[in-house]
Amino acid sequence: MTAWITSVLLALATALYPRTPVPDLRELARAIDVAAHKTPLPGEDGVVEMAVELSVLAATEGHLRADAVGVDFYGTSMGAWQIHETTLGYLGATREDTFDLEVAARLAAKLVKKSHEVCRARAWEERLAWFASGGPTCSVTEGLAASRRRMRLAEWVQASHPAYWTEANR
Repeated sequence: MTAWITSVLLALATALYPRTPVPDLRELARAIDVAAHKTPLPGEDGVVEMAVELSVLAATEGHLRADAVGVDFYGTSMGAWQIHETTLGYLGATREDTFDLEVAARLAAKLVKKSHEVCRARAWEERLAWFASGGPTCSVTEGLAASRRRMRLAEWVQASHPAYWTEANR
């Protein structure tokens, strides 16, 4: 599945950042593959859906960079998934964990799954609102708007890059 995820990340990179050189995406793709298998979303296609959402979030949050750092009024967000320092206690994680792609992908998958659970009563497009707003609810206006943008990208990925893999490229 890693080869497919790499192709998804490449498509996102060229679509979102056409003038930026594309980094080597294989390590990021491997981390997403492992995390999606360990923490799938519910349903028959849960592994694929988690992989797509983790890919979209890595592209939109941290611009596909494991070393990304963002600062806002409340503190610092770190890594490819811009995990905010205020959620580290909930995750049982450290700042260093957010820069390790494999660890950070598992942490992000946990946050994505929690966002889907907390926002389960909302429309599908708004299920990442908790993640996007850093909790504690799904009703923050900015988080809802960010969720809709990211889920539209996820729809585009699934429509334009149907999931495929074999044991050879997993």
